Amino acid sequence: MARVLVFFLIIVVVLAGIGPVNQSGQEVPRDVLRLHIRANSDAPQDQETKLAVRDAVLKVLAPTLSQATSAAEACRLVEEQMDAIGAAARRELQRRGHGGPVALCLGPTYFPTREYRGIPFPAGEYLALQIFLGEGAGSNWWCVLFPPLCRVDGTSAREVKAEEGLVEDGEDAPSTPEIRFKIVEWFCSLTGK
Repeated sequence: MARVLVFFLIIVVVLAGIGPVNQSGQEVPRDVLRLHIRANSDAPQDQETKLAVRDAVLKVLAPTLSQATSAAEACRLVEEQMDAIGAAARRELQRRGHGGPVALCLGPTYFPTREYRGIPFPAGEYLALQIFLGEGAGSNWWCVLFPPLCRVDGTSAREVKAEEGLVEDGEDAPSTPEIRFKIVEWFCSLTGK
Protein backbone atom coordinates (compact mmCIF):
# COMPACT_ATOMS: atom_id res chain seq x y z
CA MET A 1 0.00 0.00 0.00
CA ALA A 2 2.88 2.35 0.81
CA ARG A 3 4.35 1.84 -2.68
CA VAL A 4 1.05 2.80 -4.28
CA LEU A 5 0.87 5.94 -2.13
CA VAL A 6 4.46 6.91 -2.99
CA PHE A 7 3.78 6.29 -6.69
CA PHE A 8 0.63 8.41 -6.51
CA LEU A 9 2.50 11.25 -4.75
CA ILE A 10 5.25 11.17 -7.39
CA ILE A 11 2.64 11.49 -10.15
CA VAL A 12 0.98 14.42 -8.36
CA VAL A 13 4.32 16.22 -7.92
CA VAL A 14 5.25 15.65 -11.56
CA LEU A 15 1.83 16.81 -12.77
CA ALA A 16 2.08 19.96 -10.68
CA GLY A 17 5.34 20.85 -12.41
CA ILE A 18 4.14 20.26 -15.98
CA GLY A 19 1.93 22.77 -17.72
CA PRO A 20 -0.96 21.68 -19.91
CA VAL A 21 -0.13 20.65 -23.47
CA ASN A 22 -2.09 20.93 -26.69
CA GLN A 23 -2.99 18.19 -29.17
CA SER A 24 0.46 18.23 -30.79
CA GLY A 25 2.19 17.81 -27.43
CA GLN A 26 3.36 21.45 -27.15
CA GLU A 27 3.07 23.09 -23.76
CA VAL A 28 0.53 25.91 -23.56
CA PRO A 29 2.63 29.03 -22.91
CA ARG A 30 2.01 30.99 -19.72
CA ASP A 31 4.91 33.48 -19.60
CA VAL A 32 4.40 35.45 -22.83
CA LEU A 33 4.46 38.97 -24.20
CA ARG A 34 2.19 39.48 -27.21
CA LEU A 35 2.29 42.11 -29.94
CA HIS A 36 -0.95 43.34 -31.51
CA ILE A 37 -1.05 45.90 -34.28
CA ARG A 38 -4.51 47.16 -35.16
CA ALA A 39 -4.99 48.79 -38.56
CA ASN A 40 -6.82 52.07 -39.11
CA SER A 41 -9.54 50.19 -41.03
CA ASP A 42 -10.10 47.03 -43.05
CA ALA A 43 -9.40 48.87 -46.33
CA PRO A 44 -6.69 47.02 -48.30
CA GLN A 45 -4.33 50.00 -48.12
CA ASP A 46 -4.69 50.23 -44.32
CA GLN A 47 -4.11 46.49 -43.97
CA GLU A 48 -0.92 46.71 -46.07
CA THR A 49 0.22 49.67 -43.97
CA LYS A 50 -0.37 47.66 -40.79
CA LEU A 51 1.97 44.94 -42.08
CA ALA A 52 4.62 47.49 -43.07
CA VAL A 53 4.42 48.99 -39.56
CA ARG A 54 4.75 45.47 -38.16
CA ASP A 55 8.01 44.97 -40.05
CA ALA A 56 9.39 48.33 -38.90
CA VAL A 57 8.47 47.68 -35.26
CA LEU A 58 9.90 44.15 -35.24
CA LYS A 59 13.20 45.45 -36.63
CA VAL A 60 13.41 47.78 -33.63
CA LEU A 61 12.44 45.09 -31.11
CA ALA A 62 14.26 41.98 -32.35
CA PRO A 63 17.81 42.81 -31.18
CA THR A 64 16.69 43.81 -27.69
CA LEU A 65 14.17 41.04 -27.09
CA SER A 66 16.69 38.33 -27.94
CA GLN A 67 18.22 39.12 -24.52
CA ALA A 68 14.99 38.60 -22.53
CA THR A 69 14.64 35.57 -20.28
CA SER A 70 11.03 36.17 -19.14
CA ALA A 71 7.92 38.01 -20.26
CA ALA A 72 8.39 40.51 -17.44
CA GLU A 73 11.93 41.26 -18.61
CA ALA A 74 10.75 41.50 -22.23
CA CYS A 75 8.06 43.93 -21.08
CA ARG A 76 10.68 46.07 -19.32
CA LEU A 77 12.88 46.06 -22.43
CA VAL A 78 9.92 47.06 -24.62
CA GLU A 79 8.99 49.82 -22.17
CA GLU A 80 12.50 51.25 -22.51
CA GLN A 81 12.02 51.37 -26.28
CA MET A 82 8.50 52.82 -26.46
CA ASP A 83 9.73 56.08 -28.03
CA ALA A 84 11.73 54.22 -30.70
CA ILE A 85 8.79 51.88 -31.40
CA GLY A 86 6.38 54.79 -31.80
CA ALA A 87 8.86 56.65 -33.99
CA ALA A 88 9.34 53.61 -36.26
CA ALA A 89 5.56 53.22 -36.63
CA ARG A 90 5.06 56.94 -37.39
CA ARG A 91 7.92 56.94 -39.93
CA GLU A 92 6.32 54.03 -41.76
CA LEU A 93 2.91 55.73 -41.76
CA GLN A 94 4.45 58.93 -43.15
CA ARG A 95 6.43 56.99 -45.75
CA ARG A 96 3.13 55.55 -46.96
CA GLY A 97 1.37 58.92 -46.98
CA HIS A 98 -0.70 58.45 -43.81
CA GLY A 99 -0.70 61.19 -41.20
CA GLY A 100 -2.90 59.50 -38.61
CA PRO A 101 -1.94 59.06 -34.97
CA VAL A 102 -0.12 56.08 -33.48
CA ALA A 103 -1.07 54.97 -29.97
CA LEU A 104 0.97 52.45 -27.99
CA CYS A 105 -0.22 50.57 -24.92
CA LEU A 106 1.87 48.13 -22.88
CA GLY A 107 0.39 46.02 -20.12
CA PRO A 108 -2.02 43.24 -19.24
CA THR A 109 -4.86 42.89 -21.74
CA TYR A 110 -7.66 40.36 -22.14
CA PHE A 111 -7.66 38.34 -25.40
CA PRO A 112 -9.96 35.65 -26.79
CA THR A 113 -8.70 32.15 -27.59
CA ARG A 114 -6.26 32.16 -30.50
CA GLU A 115 -3.68 29.81 -32.00
CA TYR A 116 -0.25 30.86 -33.24
CA ARG A 117 2.11 28.52 -35.08
CA GLY A 118 0.16 25.53 -33.77
CA ILE A 119 0.34 26.72 -30.16
CA PRO A 120 -3.00 27.47 -28.47
CA PHE A 121 -3.37 30.63 -26.44
CA PRO A 122 -6.47 30.20 -24.26
CA ALA A 123 -8.66 33.22 -23.62
CA GLY A 124 -7.37 35.31 -20.76
CA GLU A 125 -5.17 38.17 -19.73
CA TYR A 126 -1.72 38.46 -21.33
CA LEU A 127 1.04 41.04 -21.24
CA ALA A 128 0.87 42.80 -24.60
CA LEU A 129 2.24 45.67 -26.61
CA GLN A 130 -0.69 47.04 -28.57
CA ILE A 131 -0.22 49.51 -31.41
CA PHE A 132 -3.26 51.33 -32.76
CA LEU A 133 -2.85 52.99 -36.16
CA GLY A 134 -5.17 55.93 -36.87
CA GLU A 135 -8.67 55.00 -35.70
CA GLY A 136 -7.53 51.47 -34.83
CA ALA A 137 -10.82 50.13 -36.19
CA GLY A 138 -9.38 47.51 -38.59
CA SER A 139 -8.35 43.89 -38.21
CA ASN A 140 -5.25 43.20 -36.17
CA TRP A 141 -2.05 41.29 -36.76
CA TRP A 142 -0.49 39.56 -33.77
CA CYS A 143 2.43 37.45 -32.75
CA VAL A 144 4.37 36.48 -29.65
CA LEU A 145 7.35 38.69 -28.77
CA PHE A 146 8.40 36.51 -25.84
CA PRO A 147 9.27 33.77 -26.21
CA PRO A 148 10.45 35.12 -29.58
CA LEU A 149 8.08 33.64 -32.17
CA CYS A 150 7.63 36.68 -34.45
CA ARG A 151 9.20 36.58 -37.91
CA VAL A 152 11.47 39.49 -38.89
CA ASP A 153 13.11 38.03 -41.98
CA GLY A 154 11.28 40.03 -44.65
CA THR A 155 8.89 37.21 -45.55
CA SER A 156 5.78 38.66 -47.15
CA ALA A 157 2.66 38.94 -45.02
CA ARG A 158 0.75 36.42 -47.15
CA GLU A 159 3.56 33.85 -46.83
CA VAL A 160 3.84 34.39 -43.08
CA LYS A 161 0.09 34.22 -42.61
CA ALA A 162 -0.19 30.94 -44.52
CA GLU A 163 2.95 29.45 -42.99
CA GLU A 164 2.29 30.39 -39.38
CA GLY A 165 -1.49 30.13 -39.25
CA LEU A 166 -1.99 33.71 -38.12
CA VAL A 167 -5.54 34.55 -37.15
CA GLU A 168 -6.74 38.10 -37.49
CA ASP A 169 -9.96 39.59 -36.17
CA GLY A 170 -12.80 38.95 -38.56
CA GLU A 171 -11.46 35.55 -39.61
CA ASP A 172 -12.65 32.25 -38.25
CA ALA A 173 -11.07 31.63 -34.88
CA PRO A 174 -9.70 28.13 -34.28
CA SER A 175 -11.63 25.70 -32.17
CA THR A 176 -11.02 25.60 -28.44
CA PRO A 177 -7.77 23.71 -27.80
CA GLU A 178 -7.78 20.35 -26.13
CA ILE A 179 -5.60 20.37 -23.01
CA ARG A 180 -3.78 17.17 -22.18
CA PHE A 181 -0.94 16.16 -19.86
CA LYS A 182 2.09 14.22 -21.13
CA ILE A 183 2.55 12.27 -17.93
CA VAL A 184 -1.09 11.15 -17.92
CA GLU A 185 -0.81 10.02 -21.54
CA TRP A 186 2.38 8.13 -20.70
CA PHE A 187 0.75 6.51 -17.66
CA CYS A 188 -2.33 5.54 -19.73
CA SER A 189 -0.08 4.00 -22.39
CA LEU A 190 1.51 1.84 -19.66
CA THR A 191 -1.81 0.69 -18.30
CA GLY A 192 -3.37 0.22 -21.76
CA LYS A 193 -6.19 2.69 -21.14
